[in-house]
Amino acid sequence: MRHAAKFLLLLTTAIALVQAAWHYLHLPETVAIHFNLAGKADGWASRGTHFAMQAGLAVFLGALFGSGGWLLRRVPDQFINIPHRDYWLAPERRAATCLALDNMFSALGIVVLGFFVVLFQQVYVANLTGTLTLKLMPLIIGQFVFVVGLISIMMFRFRPPAQPGPQSRRRS
Repeated sequence: MRHAAKFLLLLTTAIALVQAAWHYLHLPETVAIHFNLAGKADGWASRGTHFAMQAGLAVFLGALFGSGGWLLRRVPDQFINIPHRDYWLAPERRAATCLALDNMFSALGIVVLGFFVVLFQQVYVANLTGTLTLKLMPLIIGQFVFVVGLISIMMFRFRPPAQPGPQSRRRS
């Protein structure tokens, strides 16, 4: 799973960079780059500035989410905030826990980068068609649902282990 998650994160980063290059070649010299909450353009910049921002964001996010596992293996336990930290970061479980968290970071990175790929595509279309409006609510709702789902998975994954005891035995 680890290699698949990292590969998909790398692929999503590459898609975002190819998209940035494509947009640079096809956008007008002045580009609407900022949109208010209603989705209306209210800020402009040069095509080069837009490209630098789009490509820089892709590289930054890819590196940030791709380095999660590397960082986890190097930081002290008190800086890792997960439920039941003492249990999950015990020496015999720490490697597996860091791998699970690394996969979650990669999944989050894929979705965040995907969010920006869709967002920048909307910016591209808005600039080419002259409509200069974005449909933000589906993106925001989708991102919210994913984050809530990931938090739920994390809470389930890092729940305390079942303790054998009187209440866990079946009654005959």
